Amino acid sequence: MELVWPIVLLVLGLIVGFALGRSGKGGRPAGPRDENDTVEHAAHARLSALDRKLRSVMDHLGVPDPEPALQDVLRFLEQGKKVQAVKAYRDATGADLHSATQAVDEIARENGL
Repeated sequence: MELVWPIVLLVLGLIVGFALGRSGKGGRPAGPRDENDTVEHAAHARLSALDRKLRSVMDHLGVPDPEPALQDVLRFLEQGKKVQAVKAYRDATGADLHSATQAVDEIARENGL
C-alpha cells in the first residue's frame, strides 16, 4: 500500500505538467494545425484515458484523491500562509518536512505566488 501514494503523486504530477504545457506556458506559438497538433491531440487522448483508469483503480483500492487537499495548499499560499501550506501538503501526501517545503515552493513558483 505504501507504493500506491508515490505512483499516484507521480501520475498527478505528470497530469499537472502536461496541463501547464497545454496552457501555453513555454509551448510553441499558436499557428496553423499541423502533424504536431495531431500528435499532441493523440497524447492528450491517451493521458485522459490513463487519468480515467487511474481514478478507477484509486476508487477500487479506496485510495482518497489528494487533489482537494492540494487545493488547500494553493489556498494557503494565496493567503501568504506558507507554514500552513506545508502542513496541508504533508497531511495530504505524508511527505517529510524537507520534501514538503520543496514541493510547496515549486507549487508557489508554478502559480506565480
